Amino acid sequence: MYWTNYHSHSEYCDGTEKMEAYIHEAISQKVKVYGFSSHAPLTFPVKWCMKYDKVSQYLEEANYLKRKFSDLIQIYVGMEVDYIPGVTGPTSNFIKSLKMDYAIGAIHFVDRFENGRHWEIDAKTSVFKEGLKEIFGGNIKKVIKRYYELTREMLENQCPEIVAHLDKIKIHNRKKVFFGENESWYQKEVIKTLKSVARSGSILEVNTRGVYRKKA
Repeated sequence: MYWTNYHSHSEYCDGTEKMEAYIHEAISQKVKVYGFSSHAPLTFPVKWCMKYDKVSQYLEEANYLKRKFSDLIQIYVGMEVDYIPGVTGPTSNFIKSLKMDYAIGAIHFVDRFENGRHWEIDAKTSVFKEGLKEIFGGNIKKVIKRYYELTREMLENQCPEIVAHLDKIKIHNRKKVFFGENESWYQKEVIKTLKSVARSGSILEVNTRGVYRKKA
């Protein structure tokens, strides 16, 4: 048994350090396998995504580090890719053209506002409440079901090697202000989605960001 991490970000997106700094830290922590997975570019403005004009540099640097540290740690090169129907996904032509080791599939956006703006579910709580009210009429069950429906749709149509933070949708629910996580309807959606992950053959990550950010 040893530590691995396939989900990481650097200065190319919303991380804080150069990629090599993370490799040094991973080695010091005795991590055996490490994956670079910058947020893939999107076709609309998002501050935490890598820009299209940085993609080549990102891949060149990541693959250089992969070779440089090959005797000390196994490195994989990929991206975290949003699944947005009709816009992008983990197996889009653009992502496939990059010939990376893997893609992490993620749901950060659920449907759109009337003005066409994509609703980012893990932005500020005020933005979450705005989408809940304006897109789903204040019905939290519809939001949750739509989120997990999109996850299952991704697994069916654009299946990634890894599925990111399956319960991201509860990020604003730490004090159970929107729903109870033991409620049968919620558990049903989670279990249904877990079965879809199992059938797909994708790896389901254990994401602890909500713990150290005190949002879980």
